Order: sequence, then structure tokens, then C-alpha cells
Amino acid sequence: MSKRIIQIITLLLVLAFWPASGAHCETMDTMKINWEFVEKQDFIIGVLPYGSDDGILQDLRPLADYLELHLQRPVKIHVAVDYQSLGKLLIFGKINLAWFSHALFENSPASSSWEIICRPERENSLGHIGAILVKETSPYQTLQELVGKRIAYVDRLSGSGFIMPARLFRDLGIDPVASFSEVIFTGNHTKSLDALNADLVDAAAVYRDTPTEASAAIILPPGTRAIAWTELIPGDPLVVRKDMSGPLKARLRDLFADLEKNEKGLAALEHLKARRGFVGFKSTAPD
Repeated sequence: MSKRIIQIITLLLVLAFWPASGAHCETMDTMKINWEFVEKQDFIIGVLPYGSDDGILQDLRPLADYLELHLQRPVKIHVAVDYQSLGKLLIFGKINLAWFSHALFENSPASSSWEIICRPERENSLGHIGAILVKETSPYQTLQELVGKRIAYVDRLSGSGFIMPARLFRDLGIDPVASFSEVIFTGNHTKSLDALNADLVDAAAVYRDTPTEASAAIILPPGTRAIAWTELIPGDPLVVRKDMSGPLKARLRDLFADLEKNEKGLAALEHLKARRGFVGFKSTAPD
């Protein structure tokens, strides 16, 4: 029997035997203690497997520590197995907050029951785009030349790692899967680049950050060349279920918006900037 069920049963038993006499104050104290046990359960943040589990935990631990301090409950990071799994974890209430990709949120049939809390912002960046990369020494110059070759995608629910590149191929009459001799879904962008560098594939669809200045070049991984770009993709949203309590949703919005306003939050933001290029979070208005 789970800890939560035990706590709820305990609370119901207290209500059932509520005394009508002098033990009233003692019973109220017991109820308060058990209610606090329910409220102090772990707050779990689910994230996509964009890198190694250890690397992701290193990226997000200071942020989790900041939220733990202000929510006054344990905050844990859970790395989902894949994109679809993250959506299911939120649907079934196994996580409290999900850091989705934009495409995962937009393309999930459950998105009407979810609510965006905020989106990260990157320094000197308008967002990100998908790039179809080949090696610098590759003979291929166009998407048409990749037909019959090998390609690496990230996940079928990844915006820059499949959905948007697939749209580019379809616009040219190319099936994004059937038109290639081999298609692999690696699970994250780093593994797709590794596959390209190891000559396991001839091309890889990955994301790149977009600079704010039109004259600035998009930085590519060393030894690679882009033969196509997708349109701009909004920042990856942090999402909760709509049935989360209103005060908690408002509190989360404030905590992300106010990261730089206290010492622990500023330290978490500096860490995120160094690790992932984030300079803040832009809150979204509730529906």
C-alpha cells in the first residue's frame, strides 16, 4: 500500500472518530500533522532524455534545490525514457511538472488538459530551429540527394529532431522514413550527432539555437554542414496539469519568473546559463 493511501486512510479514520468532548484540540493537532504529511510529498519534475541521465541531473539540480527551498517539499528530477513516456507520466499524475518540447505539447492529444507555466529564454536567441546536418566532407548538398541514404532522427515527437524536418521532406515529395535506406531514432540530439560523426548515418536532424542578430551565424558542431533548416520553433514549455491547485500554479510561475531575485535562484540561473544557455524564464498567463 502506497504512503499516500496510508496517509489518506489515517486522515479518514481521524474524521470518523472525531470526539465531541475535551479531546478536540488533540484531534485537531493529529489532523494537522497528517494533512502536512500529504502536502509534503515529493514534487517531481519530469524531463526529456536530451542527454545522459547524469548530465541532465547536473544541469537541473541547482534549480531543483531552489524550488525545494521555496516549495518546502522535496523536489526530484525524473528523466523519462522517451518523449511519449513523459506525456504519459503527466497524464497519470506520476510527475507534477513536465519540461516538454514544443512539438510534444502541440501534438499530444492530452494537451487540452495541460497548462504551460513558463518557457525558458536563451541569451541572444529568438528560439531554436531544426537543422539537417551532414559531415563537412560529405558530397550531399540537397535534401533530394539524401533519398536512399541513411538518416538519424531524435524521436517521432521531437520538433527539431523529426516533426519539422519531416515537413521539409514531405514538401519535396519525399517520405521522411520510407525514402531512406536506414532510419534510426536515437533518443536525443547528442546521440544523433554521435551517429553522424561515427559514419553510422549520412545525415542527422538536430536542433540549433537562433541568434537574435540577423547577421550572426548559427553555430554548427565542428566538422558538420547544414543542407536545410526548419522554421523557428518556440522554446520548450514547462507544463502542469490544469487540475493542479491554482495557488500552486501561481507559485510556480512566480518562482521561475523571480529566479534572479534571490541568492539561491540566481545561483541556479547562472548554472543553467553555463550548462544550457538559459538566461531566464518567461511566465505565461493562465488560461
